[in-house]
Amino acid sequence: MKLLHILFQYPGKTGSGIYVNNLIKEASKKEYSQGMLAASGPELSYYNDKLDYLDLVRFDTEELSFPIPGMSDIMPYKSTRYRDMTIEQVSAWKTSFKKAIIKAVDEYKPDKIISHHLWVGSALLAELGLGDKTMAICHSTDIRQYMQNPGYRKFVREGCGRLSRIFSLNQTQKEEIAMLYGIPLDRITVIGGGFDTEIFNPIDREEFHQVPELIYAGKLSHAKGLLPLLDAYEEIIKDTPIKLSLAGTGTGSEAAEIIARAESLGVMLLGSVTQHKLADIFRASDLFVLPSYYEGLPLVLLEALACGLPVVTTDIKGLKEYIGKELEDSALIEFVPLPRMRGMDIPVEECIEGFKNNLKLAIKKQIRSIHKGYISFAPHKEVVESLSWEGVFERISYFLK
Repeated sequence: MKLLHILFQYPGKTGSGIYVNNLIKEASKKEYSQGMLAASGPELSYYNDKLDYLDLVRFDTEELSFPIPGMSDIMPYKSTRYRDMTIEQVSAWKTSFKKAIIKAVDEYKPDKIISHHLWVGSALLAELGLGDKTMAICHSTDIRQYMQNPGYRKFVREGCGRLSRIFSLNQTQKEEIAMLYGIPLDRITVIGGGFDTEIFNPIDREEFHQVPELIYAGKLSHAKGLLPLLDAYEEIIKDTPIKLSLAGTGTGSEAAEIIARAESLGVMLLGSVTQHKLADIFRASDLFVLPSYYEGLPLVLLEALACGLPVVTTDIKGLKEYIGKELEDSALIEFVPLPRMRGMDIPVEECIEGFKNNLKLAIKKQIRSIHKGYISFAPHKEVVESLSWEGVFERISYFLK
């Protein structure tokens, strides 16, 4: 069987990029023939030896004279926000991807198409008459775009409604998709997200340090809750010795503000790292912190857990039900209540101080538990491993028969 993966942004550096590359890896183990259509731009290169077909729609060119539209407003590379696109840019975007899709279907002749994001691109596949062979995966950023950009909704809702199957990251998201997009629940399947057990595992994990080393990994943006984290860190180090590192990149004024604040506190900035390097960082750290205001299913959290790393995370909608009761109740994870929000990832200003304090308390609690030896990964190893990419692809492959 031939699978064509379509991602309407760059297939790297973001959660959906990691997602699609791991699906390709798992499908290759099952000996599927695979192709990919995605986007690229200046100084962005991509190669995958598991693909029999690859085509990249290139931006910042004569045909598409603007950066790649990003599913998040802040991307780890130069990007365009969908809400800022002109009618001419949207038209050029559709024209270029239509040509690339028709070319891929004619040349590669896929049996099934896996499209990423319930957004304009997936709706475009339905407009081209490919809905019957297309399955689309929701990554949560698409829901955010749907809510923030009413001008796209009619096209997206009608197109995505004609796709053969929709995959969600968790049950809560499944119900949200049904409500917003008008898609029957029986056409939406929860598949979750995963991690690569060959890369993310506790093998050769270092012993806990006397001075605990905290790590955050992800985009450097306000929506990730990094400014309250840095404020909490500044207060914690007054009476509790700890170290903090940030792995990841961002663009624009938000990233610049976060970087300047981190540097002022002596926080180590690791920049963009490979998956293998990130796993090594996790195994050499003591606590993973994810203070995000909004996530679909944070794959990086699963990767940290898989390396045996205790976690402090916000109480992200749908996360507890996906990881299961055993991990929810374990000492491995400490959940921080989200502040009151005025948007999907924008906290109410007067609630940020309380959020920072809760974050500080959760971090200090985990540090005390680490020092006292209360946290052990070993009893939960099998449960964590059940959340791997192998399990995700198995749930998808049921619909490839």
